[in-house]
Amino acid sequence: MSGEFTIVVDTREKRPYRFDGYNVVSEKLDTGDYSVVGYEDVFAIERKSLSDFLKSITWDRKRFRREIKRAEVLIGFIVVIEADVQTVLNWNYDRQVHPNAVMGTIDNWSSYYNVDFVWTGDRNGGEEATLEHLKRWYAAYSALYD
Repeated sequence: MSGEFTIVVDTREKRPYRFDGYNVVSEKLDTGDYSVVGYEDVFAIERKSLSDFLKSITWDRKRFRREIKRAEVLIGFIVVIEADVQTVLNWNYDRQVHPNAVMGTIDNWSSYYNVDFVWTGDRNGGEEATLEHLKRWYAAYSALYD
């Protein structure tokens, strides 16, 4: 494999990204769906399809907020949303949650917790963004922790 690090995929991830060219292992992560071996307690990424994200901030809000709070101990935590922000702003989805509520939750949680939300357009964009963030974090923190 050509990747210089090994990506960890949470065992509970139902539709994991492939990360062609990188070593990938499946292990239980306490927080998030993706990280790098040896840095699981430093940074992680949570993947959400749009429907899963909307469910997470409405019906599963308490559970999802607990996960966001758990991530406070990490240096980096991102929620990758496999959708375009315009889809939400135009209310072009089936859920009965107003776009203002969606965007308000993102704004509030980004302010109060150690989390960033990244809109990636679609699943392929999500995989690319996840890999780029893992590579960037690994490059930044491997020098500090090795």
